[in-house]
Formats: sequence, C-alpha cells, structure tokens
Amino acid sequence: IIIDAPPRMTTGFINALCASTHLFIPTILDGLSSEAAGFFAKQVHEMRETLFPRLRLGGVIPSRTTGLTTHRLKPDEENVIHELNAKIGAIWGNPSPVLSGVFVPNATVFRDDAGRDVTLFGSHPHAKKHLDALGQKVLDVVGLRPR
Repeated sequence: IIIDAPPRMTTGFINALCASTHLFIPTILDGLSSEAAGFFAKQVHEMRETLFPRLRLGGVIPSRTTGLTTHRLKPDEENVIHELNAKIGAIWGNPSPVLSGVFVPNATVFRDDAGRDVTLFGSHPHAKKHLDALGQKVLDVVGLRPR
C-alpha cells in the first residue's frame, strides 16, 4: 500500500509513518526543494527511533524534471542529486538515497492532473515509460516483485 501524505508533521502523517515500512521522498531538483527535502529527511530520522523504528528510507524520487523525451537530466539537476545524496545520505547512512535512473518528468500530463483523484498516463507514452520504471524501482527497493 502506498500512502501519499503531505510532508507536514501532522498526526495523520505521523500515523502514516508508523504504519509504513519504507519512506520515499519526492522532490523537485532545485535548491529550495532539495533543502526542504533534506530538512524533512532529518526530521523524520530524528523521530524514527522513538516512533517508527522499522521505517527505512526507500529513497528520494526526483520529480518534475526535464528529460521527458531525452531521458537525461540537466547538469543543474544532476548537481542537486549529488547534494541530496550527500546531505540525506549522511543523515540516514545511505551513500546514494536518490533513486538512480528514474525520475518523474515535468510533463503537462502530470501537471494538468495534479490534485485529481485519478490520473491516466496512457495518453503519453514517454510519461508511462518513466512511471513504469519508477514503479519497478520501488518494487525492487521494498523487495517485492509483481505477480
């Protein structure tokens, strides 16, 4: 089960973390967003031992990136990944917490459907390809295989 919760330390969010085995942190690859992701990862880690000791960091998911059709990130985005790996990796003891080789591109199909109940990605083959790769990576990280 994937619980999508806003990154605010509300009672509901803390309960979601207590029920979770893995934490995935989506973030935009810019300075402000990566700083917030680092602060958030530190907050969760500091509460982890007391409230959710079984919680593991599944990874940081680059979101709203360039490269929908090129399948490559811009150099600035790559630099943010290095910073996130260093910052969050030092906190959680994982040298490469940013999931490698997968990202959610900044496509209109994602922006237009943000906040809706259901989003259908079949209309954009590149977007579907990225989401399929991300889904497989998440399954690998949590140790599950599709049936």
